[in-house]
Amino acid sequence: TPSNNPYYNSQYYTSNQPRYNFAGILESKSMASISLEMKRTSLKNPSVGLPTALAVNSKFIAIGSQGGLILVFDLFEQIRQKLGSGGSNANTTNTNRHADPSSNNRDMGVGGGAVTSIDIFHHNETLVAGYASGIIVLWDILKGTILKSIMDAHPSPITSVRFIHSSNAGNNTTTLVSVDAGGLVNKLTFHKSVLWGALSVENECLLDGTAGQILSFCVLPPISTLSKESKEYYKNHPCR
Repeated sequence: TPSNNPYYNSQYYTSNQPRYNFAGILESKSMASISLEMKRTSLKNPSVGLPTALAVNSKFIAIGSQGGLILVFDLFEQIRQKLGSGGSNANTTNTNRHADPSSNNRDMGVGGGAVTSIDIFHHNETLVAGYASGIIVLWDILKGTILKSIMDAHPSPITSVRFIHSSNAGNNTTTLVSVDAGGLVNKLTFHKSVLWGALSVENECLLDGTAGQILSFCVLPPISTLSKESKEYYKNHPCR
């Protein structure tokens, strides 16, 4: 309780401070159509396996599986795309025709193992997936194609990938943070060529793994995206 907390300061815990921008009423709803599609896909191709990763944004719900397949649904629970192979017999988008020239079967989930983490960029149709083999793949959701695959950034299974939503970044730059099971943390910046449209990648090591395994992390939004009340709250917070 606040009275037992030596760090409690009443000026930071008033009823006017910003919380989560909702009234506190939650609704629990079973997504029957998505569940049915997942079962149907697994029955049709048993190598797809069980769901292993999930990401949601304002447009899509993406679910990764043990077999490397990613199913993308809209918010009406209708299947919109299947990314990767999910096994050699999966009836999914043929990404071989659109893959990055330097990629091979590992990039398409055929040998990449389970999908271990997914994130969807907030203002476009780009999805990033990390796999148990340590590879990272940037997908175009609408086209169902690989934008870029990174095979040498991590030697261990990916545990988390998250986009950095920077308000200062241009339309031709995308940045994300990736973490593997060995504690290696990388910052990957993708630059799109204006002339050719190809993506290049810059890899910056943030943590080399000597600090141990990373159990959890979060990318905080830039302060420029916060409301005026939130900015004042965090600016005067005692933890700053």
